[in-house]
Amino acid sequence: MTIQVELDPDLEARLYANASGRGQDLDAYLKEILEIAACAQAGDASSGMGKPGRGRSLLELEGLGAELWQRIDAQKYVDQLRSEWDQRP
Repeated sequence: MTIQVELDPDLEARLYANASGRGQDLDAYLKEILEIAACAQAGDASSGMGKPGRGRSLLELEGLGAELWQRIDAQKYVDQLRSEWDQRP
């Protein structure tokens, strides 16, 4: 299956950097992220990435996506979310 996704240039650059840092090309890195996320959500123990016969661990996602938050101030982000609460009906 082929999936086409249009990425923000900054996100694409960060994904490339992460993939390179792990010694993977971008396709392999994205497949790994998607497999981990899909298996974790489904509680699938059949993936070859984890230990056979055991459920997946949420800890396998540790560190993935951390680069997305490097330039974001946590308090400003929370304040922005809270300000949206007042705008809801």
